Amino acid sequence: MAAPKMFTLKMFPEPLTILMGVIVLAVISTWLLPAGTYSKLLVDDNKAFVMTTPEGDVRLTQNTLDDLSVKIPVDKFCNGDIHR
Repeated sequence: MAAPKMFTLKMFPEPLTILMGVIVLAVISTWLLPAGTYSKLLVDDNKAFVMTTPEGDVRLTQNTLDDLSVKIPVDKFCNGDIHR
């Protein structure tokens, strides 16, 4: 009579296989997840501070900056004291 076989160890995937799986997952997620859009801060010709968002343009005053928790005076943006 033959002896029963011992359990066999399951092999863990090779590192290259894991890397290719991560790459495929990243490619699929770029098709499924939407790209983000960002708000832009601009100073127009009238020296007005404007925030351009995907929903539309918003003219910013000191009150709107305070509501957005931006504690910088709007004059600093309009005069060009603050830039990138």
